[in-house]
Amino acid sequence: MVITKKGLPTLRVPARAALWYLSAAVIGRGVGLLASLLFARLLPTAEFGIYPLYNSYLAVISIFATLEIAGSTALTALQKFKSKEKEFISCALGLTSLTVAIICTVILLLHDLFFRISGISPYHFILMLAEIFANAVIGLYLAYCRFKYRYRAVFTISTLISFLTPLFSFIFIYRTGLGGQGRILGSAAVTILFALPLCYLILKRGGRLFDREIWVYILRMNIPLLPNYIAAAAILRIGEITIAKYYGTATLAKYSIATSLGFALTVLTGALL
Repeated sequence: MVITKKGLPTLRVPARAALWYLSAAVIGRGVGLLASLLFARLLPTAEFGIYPLYNSYLAVISIFATLEIAGSTALTALQKFKSKEKEFISCALGLTSLTVAIICTVILLLHDLFFRISGISPYHFILMLAEIFANAVIGLYLAYCRFKYRYRAVFTISTLISFLTPLFSFIFIYRTGLGGQGRILGSAAVTILFALPLCYLILKRGGRLFDREIWVYILRMNIPLLPNYIAAAAILRIGEITIAKYYGTATLAKYSIATSLGFALTVLTGALL
C-alpha cells in the first residue's frame, strides 16, 4: 500500500495491474466457456468439432510461424531495449511478418502432403495464417501495454475480443448458414479487425521494421525455447488432432467440451501467473 495526498490508501500500480489482468482473464475464460456450451447446443456435433480442430492446428502452426515472439520473452526484451521500446515492438512485428511468410511458403511448397495429412482446406489455411498474424499483432501491442502498466487498455481489448468473438460467430452462423465454418470465420474476423488498427499504431510509433540488434536478440532468446513451446502445444493439442483424425469431429466436439470445463478450473492460477 501507498498513501495518497488525501491520506487514503491505494494499491501500487503493479498490484492494480494484476487485479485488472485477473479480471480480464476470468471474464475471457467465462465467456469462452459459456460460448462453447451455447454453440454445442446450436450446432450439430460434427459441425461444432470443426472449430476446436481448427484451433489445434492454429496453435501448433503459430509456434513455428511466430516463434512466440509476442509471448513472455517480449517483456524481458522490452527491459533490455527500454530506451527504444516502440522501435522494439515495430521491429518484432517486422520479424514476425518474415517468419509467417517463410512458414507460409514452406507449407505451400509442401501443400499436397500438408493438406492430405491435416485435412485442412486451402481456404482454412489462408484464414488461419491471417489469424495467426493478427494474434501476433495483438499480442505485441498488449505486451507493450503490460510493460507500460496500461492495464485498462489490456482489459478493454481482451474483454471486447472475448465478447465480440462469439457474437460475430453467432451472426455468421445464422446469416450465412455456414455452421461450424461460421464459428471459425467469426473468430478470425474479430481478431483481424482488432489487429488492423493496432498494426497501424505499432508501425506509426515505431517507424521501422528492421533493426539488426533487435532481431538477433529476439532470435537468440526465442529459438532455444521452441522445444519447450512445441512440447506444451503437443500436450494440449495433439490429443485433439488425433481424436479428429481417427474418430471424427463429432467425437472431438465432446472431448472439447470436457476439456473446456476442466481448463475453466485453472482460470485463477493462469490469470495470476
